[in-house]
Amino acid sequence: MTNYLNKGLQDRKEKIQDAVNYLNQTKELFQKFGQQELTHVVTKFDDIHKSLDSGEEVKLVVIGEFSRGKSTLVNALLDILLLRSAQEATTAINTFVRKLPEGISQRFIRIHFQDGNFQDIQWLENDTETLEKWSTELDTTHASARQQLDRIEIFTSHPLLDQGLVLIDTPGLQSVIEYHEGITRRAIDEAHIAIWVQSTQQLGGNATEWKFLSKTIRKNFNKFLTVVNMWDSVLEPQDPFDQQKTLEEREAQKYQHVKNNFKKNLEDVSEHDLEIMTNSDHLIGVSAAWALSQDENKRSQSNIDKLSQRISEMLSTGEALDEI
Repeated sequence: MTNYLNKGLQDRKEKIQDAVNYLNQTKELFQKFGQQELTHVVTKFDDIHKSLDSGEEVKLVVIGEFSRGKSTLVNALLDILLLRSAQEATTAINTFVRKLPEGISQRFIRIHFQDGNFQDIQWLENDTETLEKWSTELDTTHASARQQLDRIEIFTSHPLLDQGLVLIDTPGLQSVIEYHEGITRRAIDEAHIAIWVQSTQQLGGNATEWKFLSKTIRKNFNKFLTVVNMWDSVLEPQDPFDQQKTLEEREAQKYQHVKNNFKKNLEDVSEHDLEIMTNSDHLIGVSAAWALSQDENKRSQSNIDKLSQRISEMLSTGEALDEI
């Protein structure tokens, strides 16, 4: 699964390098042959160059209500057990996962406070308490301290992160306080790709999610993917009525339920745009738990490869390419 994402990130870096080469050639030609009265324009080349350098980061934000498996999905995309996940509400703070700074070899956590200060905390390989204490609701002893936080950054080594991928795990929308809701909205605006995670247990999203997302989706629907997590309950249903249906029937019914909710909650959106939002490129059923399984058969059925391939395609087109 990481191969698809790695290829997409490499392709994007090559396009950035092509743009830098064109920029340098244009600057050289302009300096040689540009009219004297327009030489002040040359100063803009440096700004464009800096913009392209900063464009090496690719931000992928994961949003949705609690207990949808957002943290598990982030783990599945990286193919490692990094973020803590549980059935109850876990992620309490917007958490940015990115590569280690140059010259640093040990992973660490950076705690950003709302007053602008930050604190770096060493994060040892076997340490399961530090991240839980600062970023999740599973630790109740630091609940008041977490109210003072702005965001958390996790710096660690991983092939995808080293290529510039930044994964952003967000709190459940229903429990998020207003301050962190603003950070989540900014993360969506600045992201190249946004994944809205639903689950088979509550298809189509709830009122809180639609209230939060309706305007955001309208504005950025081309970079939105809707992932229906826990798809294993469709592949291997426990419900006796579902068991009587074929896999094709079960999948079609689940997808149609989500599509109906899009139409219901986005009545003023055109049929054409709704079709794009809910086609097979933008609506994908995934089992993040199966993707992390040791069972190769379950991993192959998890659809994580399909999601990774779709993200890889988006890295070379659309939102992820606009700045280049």
